[in-house]
Amino acid sequence: MQRQKQVDQKNSSQQSIDKKQGEIERLYGEIARVREEILIRENSLNSAKADFEQIKEQFKGIANVTETILNKEKDATQAAFPINQQNRTLRIQRIMGEVKNKPEKVVVHLRNLQNYFLENFKQQVSCDINRETILLSDNSLRETPVIRLGTTIAFGMSDSGRSYYLGYTANNLKSPFEWIEMTDKQASQNLALSMPKWFKTSIIEGDLYVDVLQNKFSSELLGLERKTTVAIITDYFKAGGIVMIPLGLICLWALILLFNRIVVYSMAHSRDNRFIDEAIEYLNQKKDEDAQKLASRSKGVLARILNTCLKHSKWKRPVAEKAVKELLLAEIPSLDKHLDTLAVLAGAAPLLGLLGTVTGMIRMFESITRFGTGDPKLLAGGISEALITTEVGLTIAIPVLLIHNFLRNRRNRIQADMEMYAMRILNRSGLKNKG
Repeated sequence: MQRQKQVDQKNSSQQSIDKKQGEIERLYGEIARVREEILIRENSLNSAKADFEQIKEQFKGIANVTETILNKEKDATQAAFPINQQNRTLRIQRIMGEVKNKPEKVVVHLRNLQNYFLENFKQQVSCDINRETILLSDNSLRETPVIRLGTTIAFGMSDSGRSYYLGYTANNLKSPFEWIEMTDKQASQNLALSMPKWFKTSIIEGDLYVDVLQNKFSSELLGLERKTTVAIITDYFKAGGIVMIPLGLICLWALILLFNRIVVYSMAHSRDNRFIDEAIEYLNQKKDEDAQKLASRSKGVLARILNTCLKHSKWKRPVAEKAVKELLLAEIPSLDKHLDTLAVLAGAAPLLGLLGTVTGMIRMFESITRFGTGDPKLLAGGISEALITTEVGLTIAIPVLLIHNFLRNRRNRIQADMEMYAMRILNRSGLKNKG
């Protein structure tokens, strides 16, 4: 009986152990399943992170593209129609700041950019009138009522009654538009009569002068205005750029020196054949007193040579020759004066023209970088500067070089004549040949 009880207890313990072991195996299986599920979730999370990083990079790429578009639009705005330009620039800068600080909100940024372009498009097909401060071509500021017709035409009128229109001049790389005073009296009077009413009612009605060419030369092209010679020269000078200033100074300097040398060589050192003939005749006839009077009342180097020979007539010939030679040597520097300077100016003028060519090409490439090659007017400024300065430099250098050569030959001829006439006077002055 007791043995049977022990067997039952043993069986019961074994069953309990088997049950616990089964429970442990079940728990191990559950742990393995949980681990497998955790691994699957981790893989899924890593995949989601990778997808998130990829999407984030895509958003950054879109943000970078958006920022590039905004930068180009900002540059285009600075060179575009200047009405409401400051507000548009500030709007672009604000959107750029949002894109840089929160690139993940790309949808919001694209919506803001879309709204900006829509508003710009509305401005292009609308007109309004407001009071604004405009910058004139002389860099003065005027607060005037401004009429805007789209983003192409604008008019303004100052309190003094002067009328202005916004013309496309392409003179400035940053802003090719410029406020220009209206020269057409009839159009200016019509605007002066209509502007106050339009500004008061904010409704633009009636006739309005419109320059469809958008060019400061419109009146000239239409035959309404003819430019004066002074205006043509002034515009030509301005088109050459800042290098035209030293070129102009070189031209003026060269003209002054050329005039000086021509006067000196033509008047002060002209051949006085009558003087020489009279002097030789007096010397041949031994009329030293008459020759002395002739030398006293005459001017020039020949008269001084004759006077020197007469003073040394009682001396030996070598002494007189030395005195005449000193006189000739003293005269040569006055003949050479300014000739070297003219040669330098003739060489400097084309070099300055080349400098203008370089600056003009640099200006043209800056225009291409900022605005592209779509508008020839933006390139014309740099090209004209490059060509005009070269033309002016060569125009100055070639005549100066040719005239310098002529003056150099004239100087040599004058020196040779002085030496020849001095020898003739010495030979007939009755000086003793031996020292």
